Amino acid sequence: LREHEFVLAVLSPQPLTYEYLSSLDAVYWRGDALMEDSRIRSYFVALVKPGDSGYAFPHSMLTLTSTAVVLWDDVSADDLSTEQQQALVDWLHWGGQLLISGPTSWSRLQNSFLSQYLPARSAESVQLTSDDLRELSDTWSTIDRRSPGQPEPLNVDRVGLSGMRYQLSDSGNWLPGSGQMVAEGRVGRGRIALTAFPLGAPSIYRWKYFSSLLSTGLLRRPARTLERDSA
Repeated sequence: LREHEFVLAVLSPQPLTYEYLSSLDAVYWRGDALMEDSRIRSYFVALVKPGDSGYAFPHSMLTLTSTAVVLWDDVSADDLSTEQQQALVDWLHWGGQLLISGPTSWSRLQNSFLSQYLPARSAESVQLTSDDLRELSDTWSTIDRRSPGQPEPLNVDRVGLSGMRYQLSDSGNWLPGSGQMVAEGRVGRGRIALTAFPLGAPSIYRWKYFSSLLSTGLLRRPARTLERDSA
């Protein structure tokens, strides 16, 4: 890792679903020339595969210092040892960001070692529509001045999308502009974000503006601006 790079670790029984993360401009920014030496990688995406003895995840916070984000999808809390669970909780308190993909993760975590930190206290399963995602879509669509017209909205009606309706916990809040599709909460210096939709669904990550949602929404990074080179 270079001095400006951090690890984004994916914990999932099907980690290859998240290969797309490495090609996002929110993770791997490309220069105008599209040359290898002009690319700037902000995150090294580590797809953590489950093995016979569980996940190859650190057993101490001291070996998580280069990890900025952990994406959790459909992993049972029992798949992590007690030491790994404690390392994750310590890491959160010291500034880590845990991004939990709904809806299947909810049933695995609501009564787990993470339950007291989750930004939601209860949930029900629903089928999400494009109308449910309209506010989120409008918030993170970006206008390209070179292409007149309205930005392409997030459309999930054609394929259907399983999701959740969350009820916030006492310490939880809705991510502004998400239309109650993302709950978030602080854990010490860190943060948990819990989506009502699956981040591994093609209808979500193939949306033209998903990088915008991931960067400034789910990860709360400062908004990026693009400027034309006067030279």
